[in-house]
Amino acid sequence: MTLCIHRLTPEYASCKVITVPEKYDYKRRAFGFQKNSPYVELFSYHLKKMKESGILQKIVDSYQVKEQICPDYNGQALDIKSCITAFIIMGIGFGASTIIWILEKLINLFKDQPIDGQSSHENIKTKIHQLEMKREMLANVIDDLKQQVFINTTNQ
Repeated sequence: MTLCIHRLTPEYASCKVITVPEKYDYKRRAFGFQKNSPYVELFSYHLKKMKESGILQKIVDSYQVKEQICPDYNGQALDIKSCITAFIIMGIGFGASTIIWILEKLINLFKDQPIDGQSSHENIKTKIHQLEMKREMLANVIDDLKQQVFINTTNQ
């Protein structure tokens, strides 16, 4: 006999939850005791007495619920109301993927466009030239600072 807590819920009684008739993943239960424990004999004695007197069966029976009597849903087609959540999730996924696809196309379109009518090769050359000019300016500023520091240290 298996004690199933889900059978005590109102969802079970109203057939919102249906129990399958087969037993899956059945496990026996036992009490665990320390090796050479003095309580093993005591527990065994009282459990045996409870089983012999029928008390153990009464406890198990007090948690048993009448068997479920539900309409047979075998072979019934699904309607749109029972599948609407799947369609909503699929629609959200389709919409998100469409937006991402459009954004990718726009990024790729503007990424390859030349600046001021130049080709991509000319655009790269222009940017390299601008960076070289900035590097030269920074080198000049550093040289000027070195000279000023040298002049200040020699005057002191």
